[in-house]
Amino acid sequence: GPSGTLMLLPISDGSSNPNSTLLKPGQTVDIPIQIRTSGGGRQDFYMLFRYELFDMITSKLVPTKVRWLRQMFSVAVYPSLTMTASLIPSYGSGSDHILSVEMTNYRSDKQSDLDIFVNSISVASKLYKVKPLVPQNLSGSIEGTRSKIGHSIGWREQVTMHYLISPVNSTPFKCNLSECSLGTETVNHKNESRVTDFICLEYAHDKFKFAVDEHKKELARRDADKEGEPRSIAQIRRANAPASNSDNQPFSEDTSTESKRTRALTIINDSHPTSLDCLCSSEESSSEINIICTWATSGTEDSIVGQHHLRHLAVRPEYKSKGCPILISAKYDSDLSHDFSFGPLTIGMEISVRNRLVKSKVDFEFS
Repeated sequence: GPSGTLMLLPISDGSSNPNSTLLKPGQTVDIPIQIRTSGGGRQDFYMLFRYELFDMITSKLVPTKVRWLRQMFSVAVYPSLTMTASLIPSYGSGSDHILSVEMTNYRSDKQSDLDIFVNSISVASKLYKVKPLVPQNLSGSIEGTRSKIGHSIGWREQVTMHYLISPVNSTPFKCNLSECSLGTETVNHKNESRVTDFICLEYAHDKFKFAVDEHKKELARRDADKEGEPRSIAQIRRANAPASNSDNQPFSEDTSTESKRTRALTIINDSHPTSLDCLCSSEESSSEINIICTWATSGTEDSIVGQHHLRHLAVRPEYKSKGCPILISAKYDSDLSHDFSFGPLTIGMEISVRNRLVKSKVDFEFS
C-alpha cells in the first residue's frame, strides 16, 4: 500500500551555518535520494514540497507565507537480485546456527555488463551476531576503484553463502548490528544512508498499517453492536473475555507476517518507531534475526546501489516448531583399533540432548 516519509532536505547556501536551508534566487541544488519499492514495473513516486518565503529586508522567514509544490515521478523498477535464507542448528557447537543465504542475479535493465557485486551481509538482532563460516572468495572489481569491493554474481548465476550465527555476550535489551564484508573496502557513495534505515522504515510502516486496520475492525464491530441485531457467539465471547488475556497467552510459532505484526504490537515499546531498537525490542523476537544484503553494479556514471532484507527470521522456535525441537549430538573416540576375535568392542559415548524451544518444555523418550 501507499506509504510516506517526512524528511528535511539537506540544502546548503554556502554560508558558515551548516543548518541553513536557504535557496537563493536562481540557485539549483541536486539532492540524491534513495527509494525502496515493492514489486516491479512502473512505480509512481509522489513528492510534496513545503517551503517558506524568505524576507530579504528582515533576513527572516515569513511563517505566514507557506507554499506547497506537488510533483509526480514515474520510476521504472527492473528485476535485480533475489535473496532467500535458511537456518539450521550447528552440530559443532550447541549454541551456534548455520545461516545459508541464496542469491540469484536477474538483472534486465540493459543488454550487457549485468554483473552484481554483493558488498556485505549484515544481521541485526538482540542475541545473535553473524560471522563467516569460511573465508569468502572475493572476486571482481568495479571500475574506478583500486581494490575489490565484493563478490561478483553473473547474470542468471545463483550463489549460496554460508555464515555462522553465534550468541552475543551483551545486554539483552540492546540491538546489535554485525556485518560480514565481502570486499577489502566498500564503495563510497555520497549521502549514503545507514544500512538499517529502510528495514526500520518498513517495520514501522507495517506496524502503523496493522494498527489502522485493527482500529477500523473495532469501529465496524461497534457499529454492528449498535444496530441492535443479535450478537454472534464470537462477539459475546470477545466482549466477555478479559483484556489481559491477550498479553498472557503464549504465541504459537507462526512465520506469517500478520502473526509477527500482532506480536510486535502486544509489547509496549518506548523506542522511536523507525529506530533499530524498535526493530529488535519485542521479547518474542529476541530469538530472531534481521538480514540485510547490500550490493552494487559496475560502472562509474550509471552505477546502481541496492539493498535487500529479510525481517524476523527465527533462529530458535519459541513454543512449537514444524521441525524436530530436539537437537542430539554425540561425542566419542573416532580413531580406535580392536581385534573382534576377542569379542565386541565397548567404548564410551557422551550424548547431548538440547531443547531448541525458547519458552516451552519438551517431553521425549530415549531408547
